[in-house]
Amino acid sequence: MLSEIKSDLRRYIGNDRGILSVIGVLFFETGFQCTLFYRVSHELASLLRVKTLLRKPYSYFMRFFFNCEISIDSVIGGGLYLPHPLGIVIGGNSIIGLNCTIYQMVTLGRSDLSVKKYPVIGNNVTLCKGASVLGDVVIGEGSIINIDRKVFTNN
Repeated sequence: MLSEIKSDLRRYIGNDRGILSVIGVLFFETGFQCTLFYRVSHELASLLRVKTLLRKPYSYFMRFFFNCEISIDSVIGGGLYLPHPLGIVIGGNSIIGLNCTIYQMVTLGRSDLSVKKYPVIGNNVTLCKGASVLGDVVIGEGSIINIDRKVFTNN
């Protein structure tokens, strides 16, 4: 978990590794705070085996403070960058690779309520504003999903 948090922090700081940048990211970057809250909650729930108990309070806290929903069951690699986390929904068992960038209003989830298959996002993927990736879809490494695109099938 700590290596993923360091990787996330590096994405926000960029080239400036000064202490003011770290403090600025910790206190003022909502995207980093959201990612940090997900990582700590996910790890805590996994260690204590209380995901079911934490699911609702976690979800309410995430929506109230960050205006987004990231499932505690999702698996997210290090280096996640959320420049504008408003309206992001990462559902269920979605898997996100390393160094991904997700902009506002992006949805990752299942396409059918009867089928519990969620998308898998590769490494170094950028999901632009309003993109929706739904169902049993695999997005390849280095892909860019453009503004307001809907992805339901693999190509």
